[in-house]
Amino acid sequence: MYCPDCGVQMEAMNAVEKNTTPGVFKTFYGCDFCEKGWVEVIDHFEERRMFTQENIGHSLILGKRMVS
Repeated sequence: MYCPDCGVQMEAMNAVEKNTTPGVFKTFYGCDFCEKGWVEVIDHFEERRMFTQENIGHSLILGKRMVS
């Protein structure tokens, strides 16, 4: 997947959210180039939604913080 802002390929971290409804999976994308992060949520209805996280600093740190 490529960053919607700067076009650089982003690293994905797959995680299962433990504190949400069963069947909800989240994939965290972090862009090291522009340091923005996105969360792709795929729930049991297989809807795909993209959430932009703003003003978060380093996106990979955000991903780890949200998972833990």
